[in-house]
Amino acid sequence: MNILSEMSSIYYELTISEKRIAEYILEHTDEVQMMSISELAEVCHVGEATITRFCKRFHSRGYTALKIELVKLSNPSYEPFSDRPTSETTTTTPTKHQNISGILYSEYSSALKQTAELLKKEHVIRAVEALSQAEIVYCMGQGGSMLMAEETAHLFSSVSSKFFSIYDSHLQVSAAATMTAKDVLFFISYSGSTTEMEDILSQAKQNGATIIMLTRFCKSPGAEKSDIVLQCGSNESPLQQGSVAAKIAQFYVLDILYHEYCNKNPEISEQNKEKIMRALANPPVSDQLQRKKKRNQVLPQFLFLI
Repeated sequence: MNILSEMSSIYYELTISEKRIAEYILEHTDEVQMMSISELAEVCHVGEATITRFCKRFHSRGYTALKIELVKLSNPSYEPFSDRPTSETTTTTPTKHQNISGILYSEYSSALKQTAELLKKEHVIRAVEALSQAEIVYCMGQGGSMLMAEETAHLFSSVSSKFFSIYDSHLQVSAAATMTAKDVLFFISYSGSTTEMEDILSQAKQNGATIIMLTRFCKSPGAEKSDIVLQCGSNESPLQQGSVAAKIAQFYVLDILYHEYCNKNPEISEQNKEKIMRALANPPVSDQLQRKKKRNQVLPQFLFLI
């Protein structure tokens, strides 16, 4: 992993000052190569000592060594952020080394592999136990993560009626304020470090609810407030938003949870599945009568035309 990829992968674990440095380097890689340590410290609003400590965190002996690493990465064949396809590579004819489908396949495979390595079995078992014992499970997220929260509620609704998703941020706060010790808050956040999320988690924790967090960063503020952390893979840059690879990693974790939940609660899961299948296959009598009435209204007209 090159130094830029490493900055992206641990971005949310950095301090506020270190994040400012990382953001500037990621956005102005070529400019930084020509800047002195004093100039970089000034634009990042940090001290020179902070820059030096930042460099050492990424295994560089100092600022000069960091700039040398950046120079090595500035050749035309370098593609930032783990060889993701960029606007340049997508507008030109792909070579065997820049084949878009191959790059994406590798990225998605890597996300699944990382998740399989990071996801702890004991955390999955604890999460399934909490979901099984819960009276109500609130599925939440913000931005693109809210779509994943809705998918979570939709997936589990096939075996249980206690899973709900709440989209509106104000309603999320309201729900957190009324949670009890019998409830579970299942929160999805790639970064685990949004201000709104922290407020919701704090409120839910104050009311005794069990918090399950699905995130990439196990040391994020959100993870620290959670009772159970499910870690997914995929190194999404802080400058990227909602990559498909990150969603695939999250779906993988959700599918594991779903099957483990069904295995722990086999009877009720099968019963609910059968009830739903029967309901969908056999609509209510009122609906059947309504359709029959419509057919009877159409039939005389059809006969008249014949």
